[in-house]
Amino acid sequence: MTGLVPEAFEISNRLFPRFRKWLNDKFPEKSRRRFEVYIVALAVFVAGFLAWRDERNAKSDIESRYNDLVSKSQTSTSLGSRLVLYEIEPVVEDNAYIYRVKVINNGNIAAYILNREAVLIVSEQGPFLNGSTPIIKGIEERILQGKYQIDTDIELQPNRYQSFEFKSSSSGATLVENKAEYEAIVNRSKYLHLMMVMSYKDDALLFPNQRRIVKICASFIGGFSNRYACPGQNRSYLSNE
Repeated sequence: MTGLVPEAFEISNRLFPRFRKWLNDKFPEKSRRRFEVYIVALAVFVAGFLAWRDERNAKSDIESRYNDLVSKSQTSTSLGSRLVLYEIEPVVEDNAYIYRVKVINNGNIAAYILNREAVLIVSEQGPFLNGSTPIIKGIEERILQGKYQIDTDIELQPNRYQSFEFKSSSSGATLVENKAEYEAIVNRSKYLHLMMVMSYKDDALLFPNQRRIVKICASFIGGFSNRYACPGQNRSYLSNE
């Protein structure tokens, strides 16, 4: 920048010799030096102003996003949905026993259920099924790898429950066999093992890709109000995947 002004004068002198005398009269060396200093000072000021403006805008944007995040974070500590197992009951449908699993929202805002999967096994083994850990882990992996869309038909308000119907692993049996299996559970000779994973969202989550995951694992015997929770399998957590 400092060399542009004298070079401009030099080029003008060479290209326009007739103009040289007038130019020297109008812009003597002392004036040219002063003009050059003004140009350099103005350029430095403009460059500094532009740098300050960009830094200020970037800082303002960061502060705005931070304040928004803090606001949502404060809201999320007091608001949230929480899905837990409410109850399970058998129903007869299409000449077979199926099991209606009810999940209740114990939170204080609506939950939007995205996906769910369950495995039900009737077995003499109990109260905890050997191999339940890899089974529920497999369900969890499938839930996490899936693609989800919020379905307003599965909006679950606070203190409300939602029913999902699942067949047991012996669903191919006849109605008589299913009934005998059901009676064995009631008579305490067999267990019904439930392993279920659900994903859901609510308005308290901070980021669009977040969702809540709940793992439910329980064994039932002597009816469906008596249940044993699987050790270390029942938990809820946030997923960012």
